[in-house]
Amino acid sequence: MPETKKSASNAPIYIILLFIFLLIGGIGYLVYKNSQASKPPQKDKVVQKTTTYVANPQGGDFTLKSADGPVSLSDFKGKVVLMFFGFTTCTNACPVGMMEMTNAFSLLSEDELKNVQGLFISIDPERDKLPALKEYGHYFHPNILGITGTKEEVAKVAAKFGVMYSKEKLVNSELGYGFSHTSTIYLVNPQGIFSDSFVYGTAPEIIADEVKYLLKKKE
Repeated sequence: MPETKKSASNAPIYIILLFIFLLIGGIGYLVYKNSQASKPPQKDKVVQKTTTYVANPQGGDFTLKSADGPVSLSDFKGKVVLMFFGFTTCTNACPVGMMEMTNAFSLLSEDELKNVQGLFISIDPERDKLPALKEYGHYFHPNILGITGTKEEVAKVAAKFGVMYSKEKLVNSELGYGFSHTSTIYLVNPQGIFSDSFVYGTAPEIIADEVKYLLKKKE
C-alpha cells in the first residue's frame, strides 16, 4: 500500500506544547525588555550603613588592656582605626564581622595598611584572657589587636560608641553563657574622632573605600 503522509495534527503533542511555550516566553521577554527600557536607570544596590538602631555614637578616647600592656585609642592618632566589639567564643556574628574587617584590609596597599589599625574589644573579660585575645586578633590579621578591661571599663567604652550588649544563659551548652550584641564595625579617623559605622554584612569594598578616603583626606 502507498505510504500516507503524516499530517501536522499527528505531530507529537510535546513538540506542539514546546512551540507554544517558546512563543509565549518570547513574547513575555519582549514585554519585559520594553517595560525595563521605559524605567529610569537604577544605581547598584549596596548594603546600607546606619546606626539608627543604637544610641547615637559620640566616640572619644579610652584606655583598655592588651597582652602587651595598656592601649589607648589616642595611641593610634594619625591612623584610621576600625573597631569591633564581641567575644572570642562567639560562633556567628563575631567571626563574620572580623572577616569583613580582614577582607577590607586585603583591599588596601602595603602603604595604606601601615596607617590602619584594627581593634577587637572583648565584652567578655571574665573569659577572654589577654593572651587569647592577642592570638584571636592576629588570627584574622596582623593589624588587629585584641583588647579588653574590667566589665565597668568595657561598658564605658561601649557606651561611647553606642554599642549594646547583654549576657544570656545558653541552655544545653558547655559555654554556659553568651552575648547578644551590636555587630557593627566602627570607624575612627586619623584625628581620633568617630567617623562612621558599618552594619553586619557590609561589603568589604565599601569599608575599604571609606578607609582610603580618610587616608587621602589626611594627606
